[in-house]
Amino acid sequence: MCIAYGADPKLFGDSVRQGILPWERAEFCDEEYEQIQGAYEELIGPHIDEALAKKNFRRSWLREADVPLRKQ
Repeated sequence: MCIAYGADPKLFGDSVRQGILPWERAEFCDEEYEQIQGAYEELIGPHIDEALAKKNFRRSWLREADVPLRKQ
């Protein structure tokens, strides 16, 4: 959840507001996301089939907005 929040705090802000992701953890998630993004681009990116990656990145991976999140 931290990586998702670090990538897009606006989209995943509810996770903090609902207590799913504690603020103490969330405040550094942007840095964690940047570290993972950099590692991906440097170590994995060069080995990815670009056409296949574009197809997968266009895919919607999130549930519909009207489906409530479950607290665990």
